Amino acid sequence: MHGMSVFIPGRSSDIIRFTHFFIWNISRNKRHMSKQNIADMKDLAKDIEESHRLAVAQGFNTYVDPATGYNVFTAEAHKKRGVCCGNSCRHCPFNHINVKQKQS
Repeated sequence: MHGMSVFIPGRSSDIIRFTHFFIWNISRNKRHMSKQNIADMKDLAKDIEESHRLAVAQGFNTYVDPATGYNVFTAEAHKKRGVCCGNSCRHCPFNHINVKQKQS
């Protein structure tokens, strides 16, 4: 992924970087976004970070995504696996090294 760095939970600079990436990723195909939509996405990014932080603090390998209801692996679960699985996981601690580039 171009320009994306590893997300390390708990550092405020990483939360800001994740929020910006999250907003960009959702909005890249939408030309006109209202300020309310952007504010809602920032709130969602904070909810995601908090859910992840709590799961890691409690020793869980997954948490429920507040937006979709899907289970999401924590960074700690990925570290236990020891290698990037190539699925573009949200909390990949391996900088998505095995994610294949999309063919144009």
